[in-house]
Amino acid sequence: MLVNNFFGPDSTGLDAFRIGGDSLLQSNGIEFNTVSKHNRLGGYTAAERNIVSGNRVYGMVYYGNCSYNPVVGNYIGVDVTGNNALPNATGICVDGGSNHNPIVNNVLSGNYSYGIFIVTTGTYYNTMTGNILGLNAAGTDTVPNDAGLLIGGGTKYNTIGGTTPSERNIFSGNRFGGIEIADQGTSFNMISGNYIGTDITGLQARPNLYGISVISECSQNTIDDNVISGNLHYGILLFENADSNIITRNYIGPGADSTTAIGNGTVGVVIWNGCSYNQIGGDGTGNVIAYQDSCGIAVKDNSTLFNTISGNSVYENSLMGIDIFPEGPNTNDAGDSDNGPNELMNYPVISHAAYNSADDMVWVYGTLDTETPENAVIELFTAIPDSTVNHGEGEKYLGRTTCDASGNWMFFGSGITDGMLITATATSVSGSTSEFCENYTVIASVSEYEANFVSVFPNPASDHLYISAPGAALNNVSVFTVDGRKVFEQTGMNENSFEWSFGNELQGGVYVVRILTDDGRVLVSKFDVVK
Repeated sequence: MLVNNFFGPDSTGLDAFRIGGDSLLQSNGIEFNTVSKHNRLGGYTAAERNIVSGNRVYGMVYYGNCSYNPVVGNYIGVDVTGNNALPNATGICVDGGSNHNPIVNNVLSGNYSYGIFIVTTGTYYNTMTGNILGLNAAGTDTVPNDAGLLIGGGTKYNTIGGTTPSERNIFSGNRFGGIEIADQGTSFNMISGNYIGTDITGLQARPNLYGISVISECSQNTIDDNVISGNLHYGILLFENADSNIITRNYIGPGADSTTAIGNGTVGVVIWNGCSYNQIGGDGTGNVIAYQDSCGIAVKDNSTLFNTISGNSVYENSLMGIDIFPEGPNTNDAGDSDNGPNELMNYPVISHAAYNSADDMVWVYGTLDTETPENAVIELFTAIPDSTVNHGEGEKYLGRTTCDASGNWMFFGSGITDGMLITATATSVSGSTSEFCENYTVIASVSEYEANFVSVFPNPASDHLYISAPGAALNNVSVFTVDGRKVFEQTGMNENSFEWSFGNELQGGVYVVRILTDDGRVLVSKFDVVK
């Protein structure tokens, strides 16, 4: 156990110990080396704190398969006050197969290069919680490293942060990046619950140049439930063939309270240079991406493919919510045979959206023109008006449905009323998501006269349904599940009544019937099947 020492500073704790007035005494402050285990540097009280600063190379090194050695509550790169830089070259190096080491509640600021790096194959299962990297000990002002954290060289299974406030790390105020994840084989690392670009409150910007970069063929890392806001450039960059990484439930632009606007200086999320199969959000795990000084999400070059953008709340960015380059809204092409970023996936077209006040539900249908439409996913959002383009942004996620083999789709859900705007995205069966489509204004459902004009009964039904429209001819009857899957269609009846005996074809549940008459009227009605 090593507590209450100065490793590198002079006796005042305010400057480095030197020989001859100008040479630092030692290369590294502390080394845990060669399978060392169960040693502790520092502790949970101020009296146990070490000052590990002013060293020529590393403040502290893990090397040689050492494990279970906590580093807790130290100042590494700052002086004894916690306010001024007293730099090591790098604060902590975790290398050489070192594993299962907890790094807790340290100030890792003021270093020339990195606050900490965790690198190489075999360097697994290390944890970082409660640390400050780039700010003073109070978490209020900047004491920058070049970069906060590097995870690279094939390291895996490390956890940065956690699910509670006490596990939160702060990566802010650094000259370049808050966090860098790099290199082939660097996989399965978790970045969770941290503040990246803000002060300790999560409400004031203390910018890094950029928030998180995920680069150089690293894959299958997860960035979840962080605040990534206030940075001078982008929030998150995916670059150089980074693939299959997951970005969920983050505030990218808002503060920790979800409403304070501290947007990043350019784009919220950039996907570029061959990055593929990455997931930005999900059904129930979407990010909030707002207040950027450019677009919310940018997908930039022709080799960047199959990236899924799903379930996010995207709003009040200066430019487009989702921009699939070239910049600005793309034009759908017939058959969707063109190539480009994310396959230049065509966006869906909304044909009709009607709100029924009786059951507080909205019914939307439309089409998707793409090479393989069957099972392509359509996601619906409320939209906010934009003064420059009429494509999104999608502020509130409403839900999803899928297309049939002809590209037709239907959505039945709640969360919107007449007069509001909606927009949608399409995601191909290979995972490429489109831009937001053109906004569409929801109208009130059919008038009371029209609703009475067409009868659908019995409701609930058990094995048959009867539809009657006196004075008009039925042209089309379609029945859908509530998630948009078409289960029945009859066309060209040219009669004012129709009976459908479905027997055991339908399971118990809620269904939607769409009725088109020969004079162009549309009725949508919900009915229950009880078995």
